Amino acid sequence: MTSATSTMQTGIDDQVATATCPAGSRLTGAGAAVAHPNAYINRLEPRSTADGPNSVAMFATVATDEPQASVEAGVWAYCVTSGPATRIINQTATSSQSGRVSVAVPCPAGTHVVGGGAKTPFGGIPAQNYLASSFPASDLRSWNATAVNLSTAASVTGYAICADAGPATQRVASTSTAHVTESGYGADGGLEASVVCPDGTHVTGGGTDTQGSYLMSTLATANPGGTLKLNGWSARAKIRVSNIATIVTYAVCESDQW
Repeated sequence: MTSATSTMQTGIDDQVATATCPAGSRLTGAGAAVAHPNAYINRLEPRSTADGPNSVAMFATVATDEPQASVEAGVWAYCVTSGPATRIINQTATSSQSGRVSVAVPCPAGTHVVGGGAKTPFGGIPAQNYLASSFPASDLRSWNATAVNLSTAASVTGYAICADAGPATQRVASTSTAHVTESGYGADGGLEASVVCPDGTHVTGGGTDTQGSYLMSTLATANPGGTLKLNGWSARAKIRVSNIATIVTYAVCESDQW
């Protein structure tokens, strides 16, 4: 696992934090987090070189009218040195109207997703575009992404990191729901959901699906104590409007023999 942190000045479209896998390894999943009460993630983009997937770039935006706000942002690349070959597939969906727009990015035949990502265009300050979801399909044959645009046409690009068929893979999930009367974190300080992979497996990637909220973090978690092993996924979202908000966190779990 490699990571990078960056202090971003919001309102600048091309500002990104990038984490790159070490030489001889390749990317299987991507995570990001922002440390600002009104910031969210609108890009978590896996990238490739001629040697295959090897890095991830993220961009954060503040969701209120704070054009000069500084946002502490972190991005993580989850990397492996063995196992089947991986590749990145991407696909974009657009809508001529404001609201939610979604895309499902299928992996080629004989492969399955081990991780993925999503992005939506920078929407200015105050924010107009944000990611609502980036997560694996139940059959692990595709990666789902959803963005929301509050004023004009919407667009979202999904990224599926696909691996050649290997040991059986599984998706595990955890859901958290909050009933709120005003936008914000709610009584518990945030809407969070975490999930742990079964014994004998480890996480290669993961993602999050939200309703009524936007992503503040989505990243792998490690087992406590002993040898470091990434074995779960955790996510946090901020409730955007008065509503019943839901967050579902997914982990893609592979056999430790992979």
